[in-house]
Amino acid sequence: MAAPAGSGNGQPDAAASKGTEPLSAAQVAKLAKLARLSPDAAQLERYRHDLAAVLHYVERLGELKLDGVEPMYSPLEVDAPLRADVPEAGLPNAALMAMAPQSVPPFVKVPKVIGESQ
Repeated sequence: MAAPAGSGNGQPDAAASKGTEPLSAAQVAKLAKLARLSPDAAQLERYRHDLAAVLHYVERLGELKLDGVEPMYSPLEVDAPLRADVPEAGLPNAALMAMAPQSVPPFVKVPKVIGESQ
């Protein structure tokens, strides 16, 4: 598979990114917030450029002619050993409570992520 078109430094050049609209700084800032990152302006611009390169590469992958190519889960021709799907004893509650950063027995306390304003 060929590397993405670009200036040779792994970054797409202006002609290579014709197909997709470039990401705005606001879009990248929203992605950073969803990923719970707090980039400064320089990092945000670097992320914007890096994400554009990834999106361009994915766009190029979509151009491949794959008619007749069978889907595969691994590039290697090996059989993955599968274990039987048999119920096993779970982790004892006391052990789980000992590992949890915060708990309200018998529950593990986790940070709220659903329902936060975007």
